[in-house]
Amino acid sequence: MIRRFLSLALAALVLSTASSLLCAQETLKVGVKEAKPFAYKNRDGEWTGSSGDLWRRIAAQRGTDSVCSEEALDDLLAKTGRGELEAGVGALTMTAERETDLDFSHPFMSTGLAIAVPGHPASGGIFGALFSMDFLKAVGALVGVLIIAGSLVWIFERRANPDEFGGKNGLWEGFWWSAVTMTTVGYGDRAPKTVAGRIVGLIWMFASIIVISFFTASIASTLTVKQLASDIEGPDDLARANFVATVSGSVSESWIRRRELKSRAFADLESALEAVAKGEADAVVYDEPLLRYQAKTAFAGDIVVLPGVFERQDYAFALPNESPRREAVNQALLKALSG
Repeated sequence: MIRRFLSLALAALVLSTASSLLCAQETLKVGVKEAKPFAYKNRDGEWTGSSGDLWRRIAAQRGTDSVCSEEALDDLLAKTGRGELEAGVGALTMTAERETDLDFSHPFMSTGLAIAVPGHPASGGIFGALFSMDFLKAVGALVGVLIIAGSLVWIFERRANPDEFGGKNGLWEGFWWSAVTMTTVGYGDRAPKTVAGRIVGLIWMFASIIVISFFTASIASTLTVKQLASDIEGPDDLARANFVATVSGSVSESWIRRRELKSRAFADLESALEAVAKGEADAVVYDEPLLRYQAKTAFAGDIVVLPGVFERQDYAFALPNESPRREAVNQALLKALSG
């Protein structure tokens, strides 16, 4: 009896070990949507990128292997939803609409949509911006404020302090004093002596901080905007565009359609950006990290990504509905992110 029991126990242990080995050798069918820098092929034809590398770490923790096939976005989502693929990897955004047809892992990155516009300098470049009407208006406003401050000091000081603010050059000396006070140069060759003049001087010292900050910001904004070949500065300006480019089947396409913007959807991001670089489209709306990557690599100097993001997006791995692997993938994902 004891010998029979030991034989059964040994057989159970062998079957358990064999089962574990079979699981460890499990191979998953994984679809990959190319999205640099998250998923792309290297020179050896192997899939790499931040999400591709993350998936490999998850698979290594689970003792599985992956057979990857490149898929278009719509095909990847559809095949994963039908169970033909056991996972989808790339820069895939979790949405309520997609969640009805498939499951998602925990998100591994939060980002948002952004706007890319042509980056060719406007006519005249920096010099054109310096002599633009906006820049000249800012300079004129600054000179006007300096004249007002200098005139007030001259009015109060021209009789009580004639050596510094009197005579035919008194008004000019007042202007000079207001300029050196605002720029904090402070030569000290002119200074008010009357109570009223010093009150004006005290007020001007603090007001100058605001004035110089506003003037600096105005110049920076003018020079930046003039370097863009577009008057689109944010999502609200897209309504003025002749048409906006995006990628077919993407979250950005849905966002554009909800706002009824004139648009055209391209098969991939590179085609959409090329349309903007050639002047065939006014802007591209797409995922912010993907736009910034392309703006620094393939389209450097041809496009500019505007600051700021909108329409939050959470990237995750796609899984079939009610996938039995979801819990294990989530546990491995959290371990990979924390380690």
